[in-house]
Amino acid sequence: VRFEQLLAKIASLLAKAMEWNPGSSDLRYTLGMCYVNVSDRDRARRNFAALFGIPPDSPQAFLLAADLALQEKHGADAETQILEAMKQRPDLPEVDFAFDGYHNSSPASRSR
Repeated sequence: VRFEQLLAKIASLLAKAMEWNPGSSDLRYTLGMCYVNVSDRDRARRNFAALFGIPPDSPQAFLLAADLALQEKHGADAETQILEAMKQRPDLPEVDFAFDGYHNSSPASRSR
C-alpha cells in the first residue's frame, strides 16, 4: 500500500470521527494535514479555515493553507493557494510573507 493511499484511508476515518466530535481541533488539524499530504487542496483549506474560524474561500484561508502546505514540503500546492489569494485580493499584505516562505522552501533557494 502506497503512503498516499494510507493517508487517504486515514483521512476518510478522521472525517467520520469529525462527525462524532466536530469541535475537536486536534482531529480537524490532523485531517487537514492528511489532505495536504494527499494534495487535496480544497478539503485541506476548508478544514484549516474551520479550525481558525475564517471563511473557507477567503484569501486568508488560501494563505493559511499555503503556509501549512509549505510546512509539509508541498511547494506546488502552496504556490497554487498563494496565487489564488493574490487573485482574490492582490493588496493582501500577508501574500509577500507567503511568497517569501515559498521561495525559501524551494530546492533552488536551498542550493544557494
